[in-house]
Amino acid sequence: MGNFYSGITDADGKYVVPEPLAKEILGKIEINSGAIPFLRKWPMSSKTEDITLVDDEPEASVVSTEGGTKSTSKGTFSQITLTTKEVAVIIPFTDEWAENAQITALSFLREEGAKAIAKKLDRIYLGYEDTGTFTENISGDIPAAHTIAKGTGTDLLEDLSDALGAIEEDGFTENIAWLTHPAVKKEFRNLRDDNGLPIFQPANGAEPATLFGYPIRFSRNMIKTGSPSDYEMVVGDWHYGIEGIRMGLRYDVTNQATVTIGGTATNLWEKNMSAVKLWIRRAFRLRDVNAFAKVTGMTG
Repeated sequence: MGNFYSGITDADGKYVVPEPLAKEILGKIEINSGAIPFLRKWPMSSKTEDITLVDDEPEASVVSTEGGTKSTSKGTFSQITLTTKEVAVIIPFTDEWAENAQITALSFLREEGAKAIAKKLDRIYLGYEDTGTFTENISGDIPAAHTIAKGTGTDLLEDLSDALGAIEEDGFTENIAWLTHPAVKKEFRNLRDDNGLPIFQPANGAEPATLFGYPIRFSRNMIKTGSPSDYEMVVGDWHYGIEGIRMGLRYDVTNQATVTIGGTATNLWEKNMSAVKLWIRRAFRLRDVNAFAKVTGMTG
């Protein structure tokens, strides 16, 4: 197992993943996430950090006469606080499994660890799990006026348009993208505009799938919610969702620990087992909840 240890530690004595491997694993986290690729990234140098944002953008004015008075811009600024939380995954495995695996065992475990972290981050950011982790979450904080129940309009096309219109009416017209579960694709494959052209365009080569011309991602990290339980379709200006990133990915691998497996404390050394631990630190804030809307009751 020595080839997985980097032997490099940070100031806290935690094992640090070498940069090429870190980029590979962090890339897999992003690939396996629905929300993370859309979010605005904010590098952090400490656990808690205040960041300054523009609320009302500065405006220019015309000076009507030579030497005339310039108008003062109404641009205003505010601060929000990002606080990182540690998100970790521990994967135990037997020495016999590693010895007999028909795959590169540690590569496989890194892949599975990346998937697990991506799933947990998605569900935290969206508000499906561990909802008290951060100050806000996307689905849970979407205003009632921006929440459209499927069937509210004359058809699904109108419901989706109304959700998009809700954020447009509040001035959010950039960085728009959709997010839902892949099972929902069947809901809008046959949607057509007035000219009979498809509203939904599947991904084609390097081009992402689109809905109303905006990118759409499908993620199994979305879960059914509500009563009756169904999937949601989230749309938003994702520039207003901020993910704080502190340091990189870190890991450890050991057979000298006791871990809880299925509710039972297990001494790895006694059981001829080892465990891989991957962990990162992330923060999350919504700059403006009105930047997001959703359609509920999307049948999978």
